[in-house]
Amino acid sequence: MTTLFSGMKIYGQSDHLEPTNSIFTILNYEFEYYSQVRNILFKDLDDNPEFRYLVMPSFSPENVLNIGLNHYTKKYFITYHIGNTSIWYSEDKDKIKE
Repeated sequence: MTTLFSGMKIYGQSDHLEPTNSIFTILNYEFEYYSQVRNILFKDLDDNPEFRYLVMPSFSPENVLNIGLNHYTKKYFITYHIGNTSIWYSEDKDKIKE
C-alpha cells in the first residue's frame, strides 16, 4: 500500500521570522518584567547603540552586551551588564545591582 501526500507541508519549525508582540498586546506581568530589566540593565547605556544583545535566560541572571560608537573619537566601546541575581526571581528588585 502506498500513501501519497501531495501539496501538504509539514513543519517542525517555522521557516520565517515572526514579529514580536507589541507593548499593547503583552500581559501585565511581562510589561513589568521588561520594564524592570530595562531599568536595571540598560542604566547608563546609550539609547542608540550600534549593537545590543540582551539575554534573558530561565535560571541565570539576565545580561546585556552593548557596543557603542563614540562620535568624537570615532572609536567603538563595549559595555557588559549582568545582574548580581535573576531579576525574574528576585523579590526585592531595588537590591539588584548590575
